[in-house]
Amino acid sequence: MLLGSGREIDGVHFAFDYDGLHWRSLDAQGHLPDGKPMTVRWQPADGGTHQLSITAEDAGAALKALGIFDDVVGGHLAITGSASDADPKRAIKGHVEVSEYRLIRQPALLRLFSMALFTGLADALTGQGFEMYRFTGDFTKTGGHIDVPFARTYGPSLGLTASGMLDFDTDSINVRGTAIPSYSLNSLIGQIPLVGFLLTGGKGNGMFAVVYSATGKLSEPTLNVDPLSALAPGFLRGVFGLSAPGEKPSEPEAVPSGAASSGKKS
Repeated sequence: MLLGSGREIDGVHFAFDYDGLHWRSLDAQGHLPDGKPMTVRWQPADGGTHQLSITAEDAGAALKALGIFDDVVGGHLAITGSASDADPKRAIKGHVEVSEYRLIRQPALLRLFSMALFTGLADALTGQGFEMYRFTGDFTKTGGHIDVPFARTYGPSLGLTASGMLDFDTDSINVRGTAIPSYSLNSLIGQIPLVGFLLTGGKGNGMFAVVYSATGKLSEPTLNVDPLSALAPGFLRGVFGLSAPGEKPSEPEAVPSGAASSGKKS
């Protein structure tokens, strides 16, 4: 099955039921170019719902074949979700997990690292890329519009969080998150009793990080990095109103005027 230029799946078994308006069921199985299996299932379930399941033994090859992302190498992909049959738009609420993959070449990340003065990270991205232990994220997909309440990925050299929206139909993005360099070292600091919490702001946070935003065109987003956040330990980011998605921001009166509004754009 040819899905696009350089995007194909071999040995495809494909069965479906389509009523002209909605997919009633779909069961597709095949092999990616490296021979590893991939399955896509959309089946009716109890309670007037449909269940989604996508698995692939090579996450990078699967994401490339589906035309979603070209800058992931290896990894195991698992996507699950469900939609109500009573919803005319059939919005899918789901969860994504990718384990043991490598992130390479991503232009937006290159600009983010350069703006945040993470020069070593930028150099790594143009070479062999980053080893990443895991990616997890929740989403709601309505047509080409995807809302992401919270997602994160981490490896020995880097941790990233994100929340916001992506719209493939309008080529737009509005995402905010935190980038944490030397994620393993930062996480070790966070495990020190009492002192670790004061320095990092709690479990999963890092001592040194930058808060970023990506807005505008999905194909070429405008990036904004808050320069103050690179210098502030985790607990100070909360005081300055620079908390990452999922963190509770400090009370407004504790935020110095203009502290969270300065930024650097590209």
